[in-house]
Amino acid sequence: MKGADIRGLFRRNRRLSVKDTAVFCRQLAVLLEAGVPLLSALESLALQTGNRSLRRSLAGIIGELERGVSFAESLRSSGLFPEIAVTMVEVGELGGVLETVLGHLAAYFEREYATREKLRSALTYPAVVVLIALVTFSILITFVLPSLTSVVEELGGTVPPLTAWALKSGYFVQAHWPALVLSVLLAALVSVRLVGTRKARELLDPLFIKLPVLGGIIRQTAVGRFCRTLSTLVTTGVPILAGLEVAGRCSGNSVIRSAANRAVFRVRDGESLAVVLTDSAVFPRVVVQMIAVGERSGALAYCLGKAADLYEYDTQCTVERMVTLLEPVMIVGLGGLIGLIIMSVLMPMFEVLGSIG
Repeated sequence: MKGADIRGLFRRNRRLSVKDTAVFCRQLAVLLEAGVPLLSALESLALQTGNRSLRRSLAGIIGELERGVSFAESLRSSGLFPEIAVTMVEVGELGGVLETVLGHLAAYFEREYATREKLRSALTYPAVVVLIALVTFSILITFVLPSLTSVVEELGGTVPPLTAWALKSGYFVQAHWPALVLSVLLAALVSVRLVGTRKARELLDPLFIKLPVLGGIIRQTAVGRFCRTLSTLVTTGVPILAGLEVAGRCSGNSVIRSAANRAVFRVRDGESLAVVLTDSAVFPRVVVQMIAVGERSGALAYCLGKAADLYEYDTQCTVERMVTLLEPVMIVGLGGLIGLIIMSVLMPMFEVLGSIG
């Protein structure tokens, strides 16, 4: 890996969060609809925002607008806004409907944020249970078990193999916990950064999408995001070919992106989008059928939106079912872990009592 790539692993992502992007688009849309000029609206938002990155970017955007650069180009050069926002703002500027496009963008990011929050809420409980299990295990083997074992040894008892293993683990954690914590954090950071690179995604996404249960969730999420993005773009007047390219990149999955890129060339040659997506073997049959209906009826954006609704709902239901099934498994696992520690404590105690008897 090159030095620049290594530095890139630790470089902070400058992209604006989905929530902040939704708030910015909604506020700007309201100001423009009220008749406030674009420059004045941006200056007002720059003064009131608590996001430092956004404030600095807005100052640069205002400066570029004053020099005659288009709003879309200034957004692109800031590097803070996602591609779908830049593309739709460009269409809004050309069509003279910037406030309408910003309203659609705000709705898009608000829905994206709501979907992410539902998934995050569903996964919070399992994460908390796992964290409690790890903390409990660490406390028992680090503090409780050594104290009880010393009492057993004073009474003349011997330490069984299970207890000796637990003791060694506790001593190791006590002696090396700073290095262990640092290693875990460093490994997590490097893993997240590496998985976020395009080459890694192209290698891993085809594998992830084939995983049992989890692969279905990844596929549903990517398909839903693709349909929602393409629906929003088509609604605001973005040409279907440009919309496919942007929607593929915004799907967050390299498999979907590759299928969308291949579809661009075939749709440009006059083929039906539904037929092209069917041949890709990536998109579910339900989505392809809804797209076919939308193409025949001239309501492609509407049908894509409904497909997105369907898969966003299916993703949420699948995650909730998975969490429901995981709860008893996690409880049993946590109970087994605690039981293992208790046995490692009770075994030497029983041995001492037996020797006394």
